[in-house]
Amino acid sequence: MRITKRIRLEVLERMSLDLVESSGQEVLWIGHMDKTQMIDSINAVAMGNESAVPALFPYMEKGDLIIHNHPSGILRPSEADINVASKLGNQGIGFAIVDNDLSQIYIVAEPLAQEEILPIDREDIEAFFTIGGALSKQVSQYEPRESQIELSKRITDTFNNDGIFAGEAGTGVGKSFAYLLPAVLWAQKNKQRIVISTGTINLQQQLLDKDIPILQKILGDIKVVLVKGRRNYLCPYRLQEYSQELKEELFQEEDDTIEYLKEWAKTTKTGTISDLSFLPSDDIWSRINSDPDTCIGMKCSQREGCFVARAKKEAASAQILIVNHHLLFSDLSLRVSGAGFENTAVLPPFERIIIDEAHNIEGAATSYFSESFTRYTIQKHINRIYRLKRNKSFGLLIDLQKKNADPEIAKLILDDRIGIDEILNDLDTNLGNNLKENQLYLSPQVERHELLGFLNDLSELRSRIMSFVNHGLQFFESLPEEGQEDAKAQEFRNLLRRLESVASLAGQFGEYQEKQQSVFWMERKMNSKSEPFYRFVKSPLEVGYLMKEALLEPFDSVVFTSATLSIRNSFTYWQSRIGLLGLPDSAVCEQYPSPFDYKNRVLLGIPTDSPGPDQEEFELYVSRFCLKSLRISEGSGLILFTSYRLLIQVYDRLRPYLEDEGIPVYRQGEDDRSRLLENFKRETKSVLFATDSFWEGVDVPGESLKLVIITKLPFRVPSEPITKARIQAIEARGGNAFMELSLPEAVMKFKQGFGRLMRQTSDFGSVMILDNRIITKKYGPLFLGSLPETQQQIIPTKLLMDKLEDFLYS
Repeated sequence: MRITKRIRLEVLERMSLDLVESSGQEVLWIGHMDKTQMIDSINAVAMGNESAVPALFPYMEKGDLIIHNHPSGILRPSEADINVASKLGNQGIGFAIVDNDLSQIYIVAEPLAQEEILPIDREDIEAFFTIGGALSKQVSQYEPRESQIELSKRITDTFNNDGIFAGEAGTGVGKSFAYLLPAVLWAQKNKQRIVISTGTINLQQQLLDKDIPILQKILGDIKVVLVKGRRNYLCPYRLQEYSQELKEELFQEEDDTIEYLKEWAKTTKTGTISDLSFLPSDDIWSRINSDPDTCIGMKCSQREGCFVARAKKEAASAQILIVNHHLLFSDLSLRVSGAGFENTAVLPPFERIIIDEAHNIEGAATSYFSESFTRYTIQKHINRIYRLKRNKSFGLLIDLQKKNADPEIAKLILDDRIGIDEILNDLDTNLGNNLKENQLYLSPQVERHELLGFLNDLSELRSRIMSFVNHGLQFFESLPEEGQEDAKAQEFRNLLRRLESVASLAGQFGEYQEKQQSVFWMERKMNSKSEPFYRFVKSPLEVGYLMKEALLEPFDSVVFTSATLSIRNSFTYWQSRIGLLGLPDSAVCEQYPSPFDYKNRVLLGIPTDSPGPDQEEFELYVSRFCLKSLRISEGSGLILFTSYRLLIQVYDRLRPYLEDEGIPVYRQGEDDRSRLLENFKRETKSVLFATDSFWEGVDVPGESLKLVIITKLPFRVPSEPITKARIQAIEARGGNAFMELSLPEAVMKFKQGFGRLMRQTSDFGSVMILDNRIITKKYGPLFLGSLPETQQQIIPTKLLMDKLEDFLYS
């Protein structure tokens, strides 16, 4: 094809100069097309030799045409050209070859033509929220909120102009409607899929059951799908296999649970565990749920009935996807690892993301990008390959031996299994005898000889797993060609890859001093029989660079929202933790104040005679203070702790007194979280003793909550491995870890705890803070300055009780 049919003359002149500069060697250009599919601008991004040039993928975007020259004048693509063109084509990027005379062009793959984007009208957004607007006609007693309107308009701007925006929306702003409206309008107008990621199930339920149905009534039908992780789904193949195995064990009958699940599998539409009328044991569900480690995809004999495949098909037809943060990162991780941003990974492709409850996005990213294993991880994979139950052998090894695999290699695999069990026992014994704390961080400052026993065992574990893997691969290769294509053979190979990953991680612990961007640590945990086992973890020291690569740079628009993103009106801490600082195009960060009347409806009390939290008498003081204040409020209280030990002490001391007065008492850990909260809401005079996760995501409006007591400021324990590593890293570069990390992190969580009280306009009550550091330490004003204005009382306990009674009943 004549080159002038695709590239403008002025662009060819630029390319000619680049060829002169490269002495006629290969050059890589990125061409940008106009609406007529002509290249109207170009950038040279790499120069090579006479036969190759680097392919710099980060410079390339959907709709671009990647061009390079063949100095030989032969425009036939090489195998390397075809591979690159295939990879780029799947991302909507074109690929072409030109000669050095710039007379001919050969298009290997056409770029995806950019569709015209239709912006959302800001005036439509404002009209939607005003009195007499569409929303007011669907919501009884509707009152417009200026903060909600401004937030929604700003999100609209972010969609229209492409960019990154973070909005801190105080409780009561109505942020979900503020982002749902532009999201739905954008999806309808531009046929682009939008992902909304949340941190809690409660918010997902609110979006799906309340907010989205209202918008669908107003704006017409739009398909919204809640996407769940695959472990929530039943796997028909694994259920059938487990059922058969139970029958073969001495020909015993299946238990009632399996019988029920087999019948349920015939009628359920979704196959998710949440659809069951009962909760099966973890042991049973882990044997029959969908598992990425064992899934064989298209080769599965139960493919037609696969619930995960159905769910993926459903998601692919949706315009809005609701996910949790963990699922979002599992998708993004696959995309940056090679799946690309134009293809289906865990989720179908999407262009724009809204992340609600974004205050904990760093923790979610840290958790997802961590790698870990336990002895149960290893045994799960190995038992799938071979296990002995009641003198009967089961597993893929037995099945594949029937397909003429080499029996001698199978014996070596069984020997390897024994060796792995032995070293796992040695590792458990070594850790049991020497691990003094429940967690151990392998700090780069710790000398290797202090950890030699653990590291040697882990190195030996790696060697023995790799022996198992290598013999497994030999066993696989001994199968006839048709046997290697068998579904069970493919699953066998998948499991070997998983074990190889575990072996690699075990080996990396020996490099803890060299790999300083990772945190290596181990912890003691308890199984269902209260027996100790050990978890080995590698976590990222920071997630900012991962966030940039996977989230902030690839997508057209990214919106963050939360009630707590700032500290004393500054977003700097949160921005620094997730990689927003230093981006070429700065993110817009704004605050949208709550419409609630905190000044008249919230009493913030701080006793001046409270002992310090590190003093022996603190526990007794907390118990007495809580009892007095709960008697005044007649229950309806949430008491927040930072340690489970103090929670138990206070709970055990107060429970008999409160129950004698007819006040129901609940404690975190005694029941499922959702049932605890339901009981707490239903019993309006009840009291809930809670820690950690209950500082956020607890939404109890009305009479059930009139008193929140914060026993201690929520500083994270500095001995936690990841916290300890981050503190050391800050100090190593000369920073102040307390001011840069510990303090701002505690202020963010403190704001979350305070926010449990006011959930609707009519709520009122008191927040009491028993940690005297908030008034005795220089950093105290940072906590108080991050809260809305309230009726504040900083007085002795006796006077504070009088004020509480006056406030609640006057």
